[in-house]
Amino acid sequence: MKSSFFTYSAIAVLSLTCTLFGYLAFSDNPKIGASLGFMVGSFSGVLLSRFLAISEKNHEALNQTINNIKTSNISVNLNRLYQHIENLTKAKTHQISTTKNQSIEVSWNGYCSEQDATQIKQWLASKDSKLIQSHRKKKVDKTLDKIAWLIGDNYPLVSDLMQGIRNSLSSDKTNFNLDLSGATTDKISVLTNVCSQLKTLGLIQYHYHDDKESSKKIAYISPFQSNGNQFLTGQWLERYAYQIVTNFLDAKGVAYEALMNAKILKSNKQKIEIDILLIIQNSPLWLECKVANHERFISKYSAFAKQFKLRPEQMYLIVLDLPTQQAEDLTSLHNIKVVTSDKITDALQSTLAFIQSQA
Repeated sequence: MKSSFFTYSAIAVLSLTCTLFGYLAFSDNPKIGASLGFMVGSFSGVLLSRFLAISEKNHEALNQTINNIKTSNISVNLNRLYQHIENLTKAKTHQISTTKNQSIEVSWNGYCSEQDATQIKQWLASKDSKLIQSHRKKKVDKTLDKIAWLIGDNYPLVSDLMQGIRNSLSSDKTNFNLDLSGATTDKISVLTNVCSQLKTLGLIQYHYHDDKESSKKIAYISPFQSNGNQFLTGQWLERYAYQIVTNFLDAKGVAYEALMNAKILKSNKQKIEIDILLIIQNSPLWLECKVANHERFISKYSAFAKQFKLRPEQMYLIVLDLPTQQAEDLTSLHNIKVVTSDKITDALQSTLAFIQSQA
């Protein structure tokens, strides 16, 4: 109301001023001058009125927007969004498409450096040993660990593929075929996924042929002799076990240090390479991984357990495709825990209970 009063007053003053100006400007014919002045003043007043109305409307909209911002939780929401993005960046979580549901969240932790392994070095020193080297971080680690997880988490579906690759690399046979005509959809999906990723890294040549007429489905695989041989013939299991263990401990909120491929030197100049070495709440855990021929190495690791005074809860031999009863018999006989890759978390539960009982 107040705004309208000032608007109409301004129009009246403007019209009167223009009329008076026209009257004085046309002294020879003041009536015509006054008429022209009135018309100009009225037209200018209408324009002024329209301009003020639009300005007032925009001003009200601006005020409403400001009030909405003041009364909303926009700052809180922006802060929450920032925190969420920051958490995602720190977590480095990667999702892998598999056919099994996991009991723990999978995240890529990377690898500890020798400089960070203070407690591991202290424990080795107490055993007259010292750390001389461990796995060095590489840009390809994350990619290889994703593939290792895919293989390990679906090993029953790709066991023939991995065995064929090992046999091919250890012989003069440069290629092999897998008949997938009677395979399940899950098996074909996982196998082609693994092969495609290995092909992308230049580790194998791979072609999948699906003949609709004969229902024949054949995978043609040719492994290359390359820098990836260690990964293909067994290192994938080490990477898989490392991620299983570190993700499990992270989920439990347990303090630990972990090294992969730790090379140590004993005071008697004996060199030993350990697949995975951890200190969990001041207690050691030594892991060895074998994809085949574990019986050739079990006595060797049993001897190491005696040298370093380790209980079965502190030293694992992780193997593939072993009946439960046989694993239990080997554990009892050699005094180290023999465990299949799908039972690693069960073994870790026992180790944590053992550590807590010793505290």
